[in-house]
Amino acid sequence: PASLVIDHDVVNPGNTSATYGTRVAYVEGHGNTDTLAEFRAWTGYEAHGVQADPAFVDTAAGDYRLRAGSPAVDRGQDLGEAFTGRAPDAGRYELAP
Repeated sequence: PASLVIDHDVVNPGNTSATYGTRVAYVEGHGNTDTLAEFRAWTGYEAHGVQADPAFVDTAAGDYRLRAGSPAVDRGQDLGEAFTGRAPDAGRYELAP
């Protein structure tokens, strides 16, 4: 629908055992893409997204907090929740001050 917004994400394909975890996305009429740039060109979405390692503390241990220097810091969309920095961090957790 026209109201759909896909933006401000940090994508990092290839770091999962999920079936399609090596892909950024599947786009109807185009197929699979491994790059955010191609996804953006095909769809017009993700104008503010970035393809990078999100720098989680310890994914093997299930610790998805962000490390300092993560590209997810200040990359999220303001949805009215409290945050630190210039903008919310992308993902579940804000980087602790």
